[in-house]
Amino acid sequence: MNRKELREMARFYMQELLERPEGLIKDDEAA
Repeated sequence: MNRKELREMARFYMQELLERPEGLIKDDEAA
């Protein structure tokens, strides 16, 4: 996995956190 792919994954994950933080927090607690 190269640096560009990591940057794109990070951007996607951060966008998910910004759009629906409560959903991701619940997923983390359930795991």
